[in-house]
Amino acid sequence: MPSWPPAGVAQVVERAAPAGRVTDELAALGFALRRLGRPRGSPAVVEAGRRSADEALARLDEQLLAPLRARVAARDLVVVPTAPLHAVPWPSLPSLAATAVEVAPSSAWWCQRPAPPGAGEIALVAGPGLPGAAAEVGELTARYPGARVLTGAAATVEATTRALDGAALAHLACHGRFRAENPLFSALELADGSLTVYDLERLTRAPAVVVLSACDSGVSAVRPGDELLGLLSSLFALGTDAVVASAVPVPDLDTSALMLAFHDALGRCATAAAALGAARDAVDPTSPTGFVARTAFVCFGRS
Repeated sequence: MPSWPPAGVAQVVERAAPAGRVTDELAALGFALRRLGRPRGSPAVVEAGRRSADEALARLDEQLLAPLRARVAARDLVVVPTAPLHAVPWPSLPSLAATAVEVAPSSAWWCQRPAPPGAGEIALVAGPGLPGAAAEVGELTARYPGARVLTGAAATVEATTRALDGAALAHLACHGRFRAENPLFSALELADGSLTVYDLERLTRAPAVVVLSACDSGVSAVRPGDELLGLLSSLFALGTDAVVASAVPVPDLDTSALMLAFHDALGRCATAAAALGAARDAVDPTSPTGFVARTAFVCFGRS
């Protein structure tokens, strides 16, 4: 197993804020993002939600990164969180605005660099009831000629499982549902039901890169010993290298602008984390739902 830190990686030890303060700020941020994700109120209400979200992000930045700002500036960053820090939308913290951030389940896992990408297929899946999902997959179909595309009634659990098996890249625009009481039943909603962790375990080889264009898709339960349970941990255990997903529980909303910008950037950026950073810059931050989308999504894993 490689030693830690690997060559060229700086190791820094600093004391962050108490976990309780971080948890309070994450709760405040989640409340503000949920309000912005459904901007049905007056302009004053929407403005208050945006101000609350910005203030929560600034306080999280101060609590978690103040001692490290000079050291992480202009560097790619790998974060290995503990307990409540799994829910931090790290790329959205002000100090990391120009940084490509990967969030890994462990330092040992991250050091085991992935094999060079193979020639697997590209899978594009649109689930039911998600605004813009079918149009989003339609746009991506033009970007990926020859991709395996599942929409409408064809996007079943069985067909999606087959499409995911061995794929180089999988994009799933589906409702996500996180089950805190039983994370192994966390699921993505498809035409004929739920694709759960147990369905993923049927894969012979997990997709190398997975994009989950859905709410709650990157939310995980943390058990004693910082063991993660949920869709992310299952994909990593099966061999997936990187997952772009929402770290913050937010309402279902149209994430198409962010997702299309991400795929446009993926071909010209060295990593999925860098592509997500470029995509965030391309989304209008003055739009309430645009702000929520660019804030919530994180690149998990190693890319």
